Amino acid sequence: MKVYSYNWATGEYNGETEAHDSPLEPGEFIYPAYTTAKAPPDMNEFPGKMSVFDSKLNEWHVEDIPPPPKPEMAETLKQIPDSLFGEMMIGDLFNGKR
Repeated sequence: MKVYSYNWATGEYNGETEAHDSPLEPGEFIYPAYTTAKAPPDMNEFPGKMSVFDSKLNEWHVEDIPPPPKPEMAETLKQIPDSLFGEMMIGDLFNGKR
């Protein structure tokens, strides 16, 4: 049986997968985690949007694709001086050379 996978944290649609027959309960299926039998909407009708599953309401929503995150980490790393450890290598801290 075809089921539809979504991201556990964001609900964003991940793709299709299979639910398998239960060996203990004939006619029942074992669903992989974070999947639903409900098909997401056809996203060709919604350019620039994404499918998001709301597990509490058991339904799909169409939402705007969020902008990419700002490169804040890159800016933070630029602020760390190259000589943070002087001539010492990181491995030296673990080898007792301080």
